[in-house]
Amino acid sequence: MRAPKTHLTQISRLPHQAAFAFIRKAEKKWVTEAFVLQVCEKIESRKPRPQDYGVVITVSKRAAKSAVDRNRMRRRLQAVVRLILPKLGKEGFDYNLSARAASLTRDMVQMEKDLTWALKRLEMLK
Repeated sequence: MRAPKTHLTQISRLPHQAAFAFIRKAEKKWVTEAFVLQVCEKIESRKPRPQDYGVVITVSKRAAKSAVDRNRMRRRLQAVVRLILPKLGKEGFDYNLSARAASLTRDMVQMEKDLTWALKRLEMLK
């Protein structure tokens, strides 16, 4: 089942170059069992973004060896981000979620709680 379209308009993917700049200058970081959340102020890319959030989801070969598992992990994290960030995330910030091996098998409800808790610990709740 897909997330409602209204959530998709508030979250945008960062351009490739901005994603690497993001990882270099991330100010806040919180580690959960399923992912690592990094937050920094909004990166100004070449193209203006009307959205309030920028999201980078990183899944390395170290987290999962097969491409099928990496894509599944990416989709699971995208679903969690679409549900939580529009409701609870602060505007004007970019978020990076780096997947860990547990994000493949962790319960989705628990991953939503993890993201909420990480946002709270980083003082990024609305």
